[in-house]
Amino acid sequence: MQELEHFEGFNEQIFKVYDERNLKNLSQVKFEEETSTAFLSNVLRRKVNIYPLPYSDFKIHDELDFITKDIKYVIGVLYFLKPFIIDTDYSQGTYRQNLEDRRYLMYANFGLQSIYNFWDRIGDILHLYFETGLSLENVYLGRVLNNIKPAHKAKPEYQTLNNIYETHLKTFFNERNVTVHHFQLECQFYWGFIEASRDLEKQAELNERKHNLPLLFENLLNLCFEGFKAALDLINTLPDKTNILIRKKEHLEDGRYFISELKLISDEEDILNLINPLTGYNDEEIKAILAEGLSVNPEMIFLIEVI
Repeated sequence: MQELEHFEGFNEQIFKVYDERNLKNLSQVKFEEETSTAFLSNVLRRKVNIYPLPYSDFKIHDELDFITKDIKYVIGVLYFLKPFIIDTDYSQGTYRQNLEDRRYLMYANFGLQSIYNFWDRIGDILHLYFETGLSLENVYLGRVLNNIKPAHKAKPEYQTLNNIYETHLKTFFNERNVTVHHFQLECQFYWGFIEASRDLEKQAELNERKHNLPLLFENLLNLCFEGFKAALDLINTLPDKTNILIRKKEHLEDGRYFISELKLISDEEDILNLINPLTGYNDEEIKAILAEGLSVNPEMIFLIEVI
């Protein structure tokens, strides 16, 4: 459509940056030779979770992927607009914020929130698998990492993830909080240059900080991929679920049922011999019998009914 001609032309410039900088979103990155979808699903489906997953693992993955697509786009825009922003070193110390400069900082605001969103989702996933004592409204990545039990904190997988948070994310989250709760970047830089009108050293710091935004976000995007893997590696240290396929053939009035099929999903082993097919059972009774027969904790047994 003719109305979209300029929009499409703008996007082509952004896509060129993708190629020049080799920018990727989550689904374009491999993890241990697996796609990001398979890597996430293989861990989340196999490990014992404390709370039920509120959505399918595919939806959880796609949310993370969409966020990284947004971050990638922001980085593309920042690199595209960077040559046109105002630098007081070349404007005799005057900062007259033009449209290119404002749009550059506007997209950087978007990037701050998108990076935060990604790590917020990582905190949500960890909360489903680790006891933290946090109510749902208090689940934030920093609190989750702080409240995870000491036995898990001793693991190298935890230390990798926590090091990312302590070394890189704390400072970033502070910057994001200033932008969300006090002043957006447009205002920070506009007033920053006014307040530093007689301080050339401070102006140089502001210029450098502004010029470094594309590279900052590029590094933060790569940290998202590292954090994605580190979080799943940590979950992967938890015990495996014992997933049991169960087919019920007749329900009794007291809530019990007869069973026609019982299999371990992991290796499709038939384990119907562990129960009496002529006796009616409820779920808790079946779990107790299977736990004893398979020598596992009944809390790690998950019955998956097929019709």
